[in-house]
Amino acid sequence: MRALQITLGLAAGVATGLGIALMKRDNQTRIQHATVERPKSELEVENIKRNFNDILNYVNDIKTESKSVAGSIGDEVKTMIGEFQSDIDPNIKRLQSHIENLQNRGEEITNFPSKK
Repeated sequence: MRALQITLGLAAGVATGLGIALMKRDNQTRIQHATVERPKSELEVENIKRNFNDILNYVNDIKTESKSVAGSIGDEVKTMIGEFQSDIDPNIKRLQSHIENLQNRGEEITNFPSKK
């Protein structure tokens, strides 16, 4: 469940990053056309490079955050296993004592002199 939430969060983040990069590209293109007259292909190449660098930076941020999230998930799993084990151990001991009692009673029954 936690992995699904992380995956959805990452997908939403990437989609948002791409959307923002595309919006910035359109806005920057308008500003550049208004201030400097350059060939269109040169502006497009610069915009593509800038957007690509923005995406790379965003991916690096996600990578860094995912490492910390993975560490915290590992700690949570360890804690859950410890709690589960502490819940089960008393029950196992109780079952073992019941089994021993049943075995003792079974031995008593088998050793009981039968009346003929």
